[in-house]
Amino acid sequence: MNTVWTGPTQDYPVKKIKGEILEGKGKIIKRNERNSWREYEIKADTDLRLADYTFYFPGWKVYVDKKEVPIEFQDMNYRGVITYKIPKGKHTVLVKFTDTKVRLLANMVSLFSLGALGVYFAILRRSTPNILSTTRFGPQ
Repeated sequence: MNTVWTGPTQDYPVKKIKGEILEGKGKIIKRNERNSWREYEIKADTDLRLADYTFYFPGWKVYVDKKEVPIEFQDMNYRGVITYKIPKGKHTVLVKFTDTKVRLLANMVSLFSLGALGVYFAILRRSTPNILSTTRFGPQ
């Protein structure tokens, strides 16, 4: 699957390690990568630009030392891929997929609908006579 802003992905190399320094001098000291989030400890000798080889989709956010930083995903060399900048120094970076307002609203509507359906079936079950008790197969 592919997002409309990434273009063809055949030219993108498959990366098993998500985080990589693109520009600047520094080192990723520690990494913890999961499906919907990644956490890095980075020592930056200069200002850095990093890539997280994940295609951007609304909901992805990047936090440097618990402060949100802008995501770039329209670089022609890394089209669709999450890239971001961090300043010189030692930092903790969190790249995380979060709920958007639309996703939260959809989840609430789904939960409400599921609850309403449960109430409907409970009321329907109480108001409908037991079919087995009114047929010849029921107790005699």
